[in-house]
Amino acid sequence: SNGAEWYVVDNGMQDFNYLFSSCLELTVELSCWKKPPPHLLNVEWENNIDSLLVLLESTNSGVRGLVRDQDGDPVYRATVCFGMGKEVKTSKSGEFWKLLLPGEYNIFAFHENKFGILKSEMSTVTVQHSIGEGYVSRDLTMRIQAYQTFLVNTVKVGYIPDDTVFRDEVIELFSDATVFSATVVESECKYVKENSRHIMYRVETVFHPLPMYEFFSERWGEKIVRRPSNQFEDSKLNRRLQLYATERWSGRKNDWKVKIHT
Repeated sequence: SNGAEWYVVDNGMQDFNYLFSSCLELTVELSCWKKPPPHLLNVEWENNIDSLLVLLESTNSGVRGLVRDQDGDPVYRATVCFGMGKEVKTSKSGEFWKLLLPGEYNIFAFHENKFGILKSEMSTVTVQHSIGEGYVSRDLTMRIQAYQTFLVNTVKVGYIPDDTVFRDEVIELFSDATVFSATVVESECKYVKENSRHIMYRVETVFHPLPMYEFFSERWGEKIVRRPSNQFEDSKLNRRLQLYATERWSGRKNDWKVKIHT
C-alpha cells in the first residue's frame, strides 16, 4: 500500500535522501506487530527475503549512462533532466541512473559554474522493458554554451499594425545559432515619417558548437572551445566570442542592421 495514504511524515530522511542524493529510501512495514520479540525476526526474514531480492533486482530498469565533457572527462554533479519528474545528479565518475516506466523520454545534461554552462544535446530514449527486466544505456556529451544578445533594427515603409509580425524574419537572420528569445524593443519602435516605422528587436542566441569550433580552429588553431577555469581564460574567451559574433552576424543583413548588445 501507499504509506502516504496512511499518514504524512514531514522532514523525514526519505524526503531528504531523495531530494539531495536521488536515493530512493523505502520503509517496509511487514506486519501489524510493531515490536515483535527477537525469536520471531528470523521468521519475518524468511517470509520476505524473496520479495526483498526482487525489489533489489528492480533497479535493473530505466536509463543509465555517463556524462562527459567534450574532452571525454566525466563531469561530477552534472544535472540530468528527463522531460518530467525529478532530475538526477551525476556521480564523481560521471554516472547517472534513473528508474523509469516504459515510455519515451527526452533527456539532456547540463552543468553550470561561474565561468559558464556546459550542456548536451537533447536525446530521445525509448524504455521498452518493465521494471526489473532491463535498462537502456545512453551516454551524454556536454559542450560549452556560448550566449550572445543582439539588437536588430530596420525601417519599414507603410502602416505597421503589429511590430511582432517580423519576428520570424528576424530569427532567420541567425543561421548557425539557436534563437531562444526575440522580443520587440517597444521604446525604440516609432514612426520616423508619416509612412515609415523604425522597428527594433532584442535577440538572444546560443551559438551552434561546430561552426564556432571551425572559426576558432581557423583563427587560433583551437579545435575545441572549452569552458574557462579561471578569470584570465574567461576574459580571453569572451573577447574571442565577441569577435566571432561580430564577423558572423553583425552588420547589414537584408533590410536589417545587426549589432551586438553590450
